[in-house]
Amino acid sequence: MKITNELLDFAREIHQKDLEAQQQVSTKDRIKHNVIEWTTFYRRNIDLFATDYLGIRPLAYLQRQCLISLSNSGTVYLICSRGMSKTFTTALYCICLLLLYPSIKIVATASTQSQAEAIVKKIQEIFCNETKRWGSPILNQMVRDGKIMFKTDNGITYIELSEDLGGGYLKPLACIESSRGGRANVIITDECALIRKKNYDGIMRPMLEARAYKGRPKGLVERNELQELFLTSARDQLNWVFTALKKAVKNHYKN
Repeated sequence: MKITNELLDFAREIHQKDLEAQQQVSTKDRIKHNVIEWTTFYRRNIDLFATDYLGIRPLAYLQRQCLISLSNSGTVYLICSRGMSKTFTTALYCICLLLLYPSIKIVATASTQSQAEAIVKKIQEIFCNETKRWGSPILNQMVRDGKIMFKTDNGITYIELSEDLGGGYLKPLACIESSRGGRANVIITDECALIRKKNYDGIMRPMLEARAYKGRPKGLVERNELQELFLTSARDQLNWVFTALKKAVKNHYKN
């Protein structure tokens, strides 16, 4: 195509109109647009949020893959031998969820209260500790500024975010009768093979509900809501986890 003076003048006119349109967009609208763009990007690439934004690195390829699988699945089973960092990876996933999804409610459960608190302790002692190898400067600053709070209630330590960060929380609750009545968008069950399935179905699963957030479209339920994560070391086929795992795999391919 031959470039003429008329074509150049037309291109300059279009470019000038684009510049004028950009100038009319307020700074507030531009910030809002950027927040939406980056939040969407990091929700879809949660491993990059952990490494590039929070500065938690290096992460192994397996850990990155686990983070991505966790963020894209309604039901996840992590069946790992000792030293495979399933609690570490899950704890990192939890702190990312708290920051990326305002008002999210996460409940960590196990057969005992001390086991249920393992994820909270990982976040506090590793990711929010600048002296540790995987300590995050961003998380450390948020703790100092009171944005991320480690609170204690009846001897139970839990995490709560300030209202300007959405006010989400991560609470550890043992899978026992006194834990009934809680509310959660995500339930994480550590060493699930040690818990009776009847207890989990009767006490923990009824807690699940969709995330309540004012700024979202009515009726929208995102992929990682009503999510169940099961962590355990390897067990035999007589344990209920084996049957549940087969069902989850079948649903992954057929449902």
